[in-house]
Amino acid sequence: MQAKKLCPHIINMLPNTCWNFDLEDCDKILWIESEKDIIVPVKALLHHHHFICEELE
Repeated sequence: MQAKKLCPHIINMLPNTCWNFDLEDCDKILWIESEKDIIVPVKALLHHHHFICEELE
């Protein structure tokens, strides 16, 4: 599963942050709760692993 490949990278990048994948959603959404501005590094990580991503408002 592709999400499993990303888990160690997300854990390393976002320690002590609440996040999860909604794999039942057709878009396979990654939800992240953080008080820090993490959009740019998360997008870079996902693009590096060939995922398309955008911030949901």
